[in-house]
Amino acid sequence: MAPMRRRRRPGFQSSQAKDLVREKYDLPLVEAVARRKNSPIRYFGLPGVQALDLRSWGHLCEYVAAVEVFPDQFQQLKHQLRTQFGTLEHRAHLGDVDEVILRNGGRNSQWTFVSTTFREDVGFIWDFDVVYLDYYGKFLPYNRGGTGVQKRARALRHLFASDRQNAWQPWLLVLTVESRLFGPQDRSQMRQFLTVSKEQADEETGTIIDYLLSEAGTATEQAARLVHGTLSYIIAVAASNSDVSISPRPTVLYRGGSNTPMLHFAYEMSPSSLLSGYNSILPLLRSPFLSVRDDHAEPWFQLLPSQPPGQTESALRATLDFLDERQINQIV
Repeated sequence: MAPMRRRRRPGFQSSQAKDLVREKYDLPLVEAVARRKNSPIRYFGLPGVQALDLRSWGHLCEYVAAVEVFPDQFQQLKHQLRTQFGTLEHRAHLGDVDEVILRNGGRNSQWTFVSTTFREDVGFIWDFDVVYLDYYGKFLPYNRGGTGVQKRARALRHLFASDRQNAWQPWLLVLTVESRLFGPQDRSQMRQFLTVSKEQADEETGTIIDYLLSEAGTATEQAARLVHGTLSYIIAVAASNSDVSISPRPTVLYRGGSNTPMLHFAYEMSPSSLLSGYNSILPLLRSPFLSVRDDHAEPWFQLLPSQPPGQTESALRATLDFLDERQINQIV
């Protein structure tokens, strides 16, 4: 039987809400990374053929590694990078982003290395200041079968592998996925994961997991809570194992191209000592839910009516502190 051909991805469609998230949420976080580093940043991501991310913060970058899985759009991406960002050092990579992450680092990669930084003791290191995974489709790609789901989870954990990166520098991880589930299997797997996690959790954490498992609200909101909880556990465990301290930012619900419900996550990483590397799951699970305002007017975002239990105003303000103080006051 002939191998199944990969379906051609339709051209990426942004939306007014997505543009607001990029400019009002992402850009301040990327600018903060550049300020802390006090030099141009290194970016790894999925900018798409329009390279809208780079139009927003390309001026802050010294190097860009861009990944595209669809061959026709890969050619368009290379053309875009060459003609619009020709003075910016860049490499375009054709392939599945999860495979690219898993295969890069060290000395024995079968792929072209996405990093340009080589150290004699370990080989090529993963030294990106911003990792921006604007995924196409669902969080866990069950449409690709069980191996696709395992690969996605392994790739996220692999971002934190201390033997392949310079873990002693701050960096920013941003993820975007659809706030929809890929059928009953997607739903049942995440519910089972959180249910098992609750059995091993303390009472406070269990109360939050009960909230995340709740079937209240719309299907979009239910999916958002399940993805939020599952991703929180994956990130918290991976960060702890690599001696990285993690600061979660709010989870944003918005409408993308073709009115698709989307979820947006951001995590700021900073190096920690061996003893302080443990990351409590509570701050990640308790990270607030925002949505882009329907009128797309300032303060741009609003708190969803339903929030994880146990939030305090001081913690909420700390999570939002990358925004303008006046906007925070309006949101809170």
